[in-house]
Amino acid sequence: MEVPTKCFILIIGAGPNGLYAFSKLKAKFPNKTIICIDKGEICNYYYDYPNVIFHSTFKEICFDNYEYNSIEMDARLDTLDVLNYYLSYIKNKNLKIYENLEMIDIIKNKTDTYNIKVKNLSRIFSITSKNVVLSTGIYDTPIYLGIQGEKTNPKISHYLFDFEEINKKIIVVGNGHSATDCIIELLHANTIHWIIKDSNEFHSSKISEYAKNKLKYILKKYAENIQIYYNSIVIDAFDNKFFFKSKKKEYLIEFDKCYLLTGYKINTKFFCEMNFSFFKNCFNYNSETMETNLKNIYVFGLLSCQWCGKKKIVEEKLLKDNRSKSITKIIDSIYIKNKYFID
Repeated sequence: MEVPTKCFILIIGAGPNGLYAFSKLKAKFPNKTIICIDKGEICNYYYDYPNVIFHSTFKEICFDNYEYNSIEMDARLDTLDVLNYYLSYIKNKNLKIYENLEMIDIIKNKTDTYNIKVKNLSRIFSITSKNVVLSTGIYDTPIYLGIQGEKTNPKISHYLFDFEEINKKIIVVGNGHSATDCIIELLHANTIHWIIKDSNEFHSSKISEYAKNKLKYILKKYAENIQIYYNSIVIDAFDNKFFFKSKKKEYLIEFDKCYLLTGYKINTKFFCEMNFSFFKNCFNYNSETMETNLKNIYVFGLLSCQWCGKKKIVEEKLLKDNRSKSITKIIDSIYIKNKYFID
């Protein structure tokens, strides 16, 4: 598939947020060349994630401009159903995605355009665009704990790929959605040591009531299979042993598999090399337009997370209404800047 080398808008990232942005921008600027690229497959994260029931309802997942197969809004879909929804959205909106194009650099031109350098296998070339929407997500960059073997030990993982373990000693670190899925799917057939930095397993505000209730049921049913350690600090790992402290007591526990489900973050090092600015590891952008410190480059989806000084945490803008509001801000900004060339 031949890739255009010039466009009006380039969207980088073809996950759900990138697809939604592409559809909305294409509808607003039908006579302009708009391109969407992804370094892998469309919604590639969903191909790797286990087939589990999503914690969110269909109403929270679906796009505001597309319904699918008469699914009830309060239904909870599994991973494959969600993937099929997004793939059908592409077909319904006639979205042409260029896959396996990895963005490796963004260079500003004197003409207020950008050369986006992309890589496909051994081939490197540039796409020139007046506007850029960054929607790459954050799942490529785990929050590392700085322990031995974290990146090299095959027994240690920051991702869930399957739930095939049986009669194994498993360590789970974290208490977000991924950790919840891990406990729910694996506890019945394995022994799990659950390491949590908080004072209880339901401290995370990200966990839905549906997930909490399901987790409570599983914890009660298989209580003999799990040991939970609260107020924990991870110290190190040694091949198949995990060293940590909980309530001032130190533990050294053997494991067959260790899941470090501590979350993900923006690859600030990568983007800083392109002169983007950050505050508390979040893009420095105008909340009224979603525009970064680089003119005509916008952030969308998980990249639009913001530091909340009051809570002292990074808050992710994941809700459906935030997605709709954010893309409207981007559309309005692009239109205002280019209305004399569009109308």
